[in-house]
Amino acid sequence: MAKPLILKNCFFEADGVDLTCEVRSVEIALSKPAVEANSMCGKSNAHGMEDSTITVNFKQNFDTGSVDDTFWGHWANETEFPVVIRPIKDEPVSATNPNYTATVKVFDYTPLSGSVGDLAETSIAMPVEGAVGKETE
Repeated sequence: MAKPLILKNCFFEADGVDLTCEVRSVEIALSKPAVEANSMCGKSNAHGMEDSTITVNFKQNFDTGSVDDTFWGHWANETEFPVVIRPIKDEPVSATNPNYTATVKVFDYTPLSGSVGDLAETSIAMPVEGAVGKETE
């Protein structure tokens, strides 16, 4: 029986910048909406175009090479960039530690949010341009 995967050190890289130590949670939501393909011969559904999103919650950081420095320019300049996500940072890519890759854009960005005494955090939902890739070696 396989042991459960407890997320302790996922790898997250955006535009070549390793932001692993700023990540509080990560989600890869894969989606291909159902498209009705009914005909006189019966009811049927087909897969539509991929509409996946990667959402990451970060401890906000304004240092050079950190969260705001990485995402602000892409939001302001409306540019796409690559992301790489792996369940276990310090293990090689394998069938049990796949590397997920995608090209994403940032349409909404909240650089600062919180109340007195709160940890400054930001959540960024990044729609995938094209498709999410999965590498196992």
